[in-house]
Amino acid sequence: MAFYATLNAFNAGELSPKMLGRNDVAQYSRGCKTLENFFVTPYGSVESRSGTKFLGTVKKYSEDGTSNMSDCRLIKFKVSDDVCYCLIFADHILQIIKGDTFLLGENGLPLQIDTPYSVAELRKLAFVQSVDVMTLVHPDYPVRELKRIEADTFTLTEKTFEYPPVLEPNIDDAATISASAREGNIELTASKDLFEEGHLDSYWQLVHYRKENELQVDFKGNTVSEAIEIKGYWTFVTHGTWTGTIIIQRSLDNGVTWNDFRSFNSAADSNTSTSGTEEEDDCYYRLKMQNYSASSTGTLKLCRANLSNPDFQSTGVVKITEVISKTKVKATVIKKLGDIYATNEWNEGAWSKIRGYPGAIAFFEERMFFG
Repeated sequence: MAFYATLNAFNAGELSPKMLGRNDVAQYSRGCKTLENFFVTPYGSVESRSGTKFLGTVKKYSEDGTSNMSDCRLIKFKVSDDVCYCLIFADHILQIIKGDTFLLGENGLPLQIDTPYSVAELRKLAFVQSVDVMTLVHPDYPVRELKRIEADTFTLTEKTFEYPPVLEPNIDDAATISASAREGNIELTASKDLFEEGHLDSYWQLVHYRKENELQVDFKGNTVSEAIEIKGYWTFVTHGTWTGTIIIQRSLDNGVTWNDFRSFNSAADSNTSTSGTEEEDDCYYRLKMQNYSASSTGTLKLCRANLSNPDFQSTGVVKITEVISKTKVKATVIKKLGDIYATNEWNEGAWSKIRGYPGAIAFFEERMFFG
């Protein structure tokens, strides 16, 4: 005689075969041996899985006409519980579905975003998503970002880095790189054969130590000194017998505007010795004296001020835009160079057509990791 028990809930889902006969476990009475084509609700009931619906054929639109795409890859782009898209990667194109409708472009046809990925390369595409941004990697192409910049509007661009990944520092003291300028579109010249065609679009890092890292001024009246670029640790010292207010002014727009940063007073009775650390890039300091009056006593009857930025080191980043020869390239400065002299402290970019590009990506402890 067979005995049957009524099961009112299935929210334990499908149980492992190792759970057979374990009626002493609470989940046993709320689980199934086999549960196919159903969704389990939190309330215990199950619902039939919905069917499929034909939405259309993926087509590639070009000046040569329209062609059907037989192979593609689908990736979910979820913004929230209420907003979700289906990304359709096909042969060098991306189309997007929201709900059961293709997003349309300005021409009234399905929105079509060009991509570098062929059909054969789609399986190697890896990605992570954070809210409105999906980062895509492929071992043969630079890292790209798919951004939802507003409702139903997407862009696919190469990811930019303030400090891109680089290889280990150069260890050949005789291998130097000099620059034609610190900013803008420049030329790099190497002392040895360093550059290859595959370095096109790669990032390089150059380290310079600034030679002019000290500003010394003898104040004999109300005046303003020249400016000096400051980065990292700095010191400020005054000497002499003087009366007035000396101000350290700071500029973050190449000297267009200046703000009072620190001020020090003396009535022929004191001097200043202080220091600090500047975290911002492209920051300039200058000294301003006001309410000055000369001293009639003392050996040094003036204010001698010294602003020093010892061991100033600047790390610049460039992106190669044209390979002229093995020793010369054209480049665009991404982060301002510290100087233009030939330096042997440089790093080749970790990613290029020569070195390859990352093929794996993940988030871990709020950081993005590439492999």
